[in-house]
Amino acid sequence: MKVQIHGVERASFTDSSGQLRGKHHGGQRAMLVELTRELMMQLELEPSIEQVAQQQGIKALDGSTAVALVDVSQQQTQSPRQWVGPLQDNNVYLFESKDHPSSIQQLEQAKSVDSICVRSGNGHQQLLESLSFNNIRAEGSYKVCWDLLAAGEVSLATLNQTLVPSVLESDSVASKQLRNTGVAVQKQPVYIGFSAAIPATEIQRWQQQLEQFKASLDYQGLVHHYYCQQDCF
Repeated sequence: MKVQIHGVERASFTDSSGQLRGKHHGGQRAMLVELTRELMMQLELEPSIEQVAQQQGIKALDGSTAVALVDVSQQQTQSPRQWVGPLQDNNVYLFESKDHPSSIQQLEQAKSVDSICVRSGNGHQQLLESLSFNNIRAEGSYKVCWDLLAAGEVSLATLNQTLVPSVLESDSVASKQLRNTGVAVQKQPVYIGFSAAIPATEIQRWQQQLEQFKASLDYQGLVHHYYCQQDCF
C-alpha cells in the first residue's frame, strides 16, 4: 500500500534515509506527516510517505491500486471509499468565560457581542473577517485573550479544538475559566482516505491504532513539537 500526502512542501523535509519528515514547529501539515509516520510504525509498516500534488493523490485514490491519501475530504473523491480519522479535530470554536457567559447559541449571534479576541497570525482573524465579523480584537497570544475574557474586557475568544487538552493542563489561572460555547466558526476534521482495494480489516486496524494513540500523551507531544508554531499559547 502506498501512503501519500499533499501540501506539505513548506512543513516537511527529507531526512538522510530518504524519508519524509515534518519540521519542528512546522504547523498542522508538519504534524500530519509525523502523526502518519507514528501510526505506520506502530502498525509495523515502513514509514515511507510519498509527497504528491493533491489532484494526483485523489486520482490515485479513485483508482484500483492500494493507496491511502492523508488529508482528503469526503466530497473530493468519486469512488466508494473508506476513511480513518479524524487525525486532528481541526475545528475552531468560540469560547467564553464561565464568569461572563455570552449566552450565544448560533454563530450569527456572535456578531452582536462587544468583541471577539483572536491570536494574531493564526488565521482566525481572516476567517472571521471572511464571515463579515467587524468586532474582532487581535492580540499577541491566546493567554492575553484568556486574561481579557476573565476580566470581562472581551466577550469571546477563538480556539482550535486540537489545543484544548493542552489548555486544560496549562498553569494559566484564566484558562481554567474557559468554557466552550459549542458554537463553531469552522469545522474541518482531517481524515485519511483509503482506496477500495484495501481490506476493511486493515482500515479497522488503522482506526483502532489512531484512537489509541490520540488518547496518549505522545499525541499531545506531537501537538507541542509540530502543530504549535513556537509557543502553543
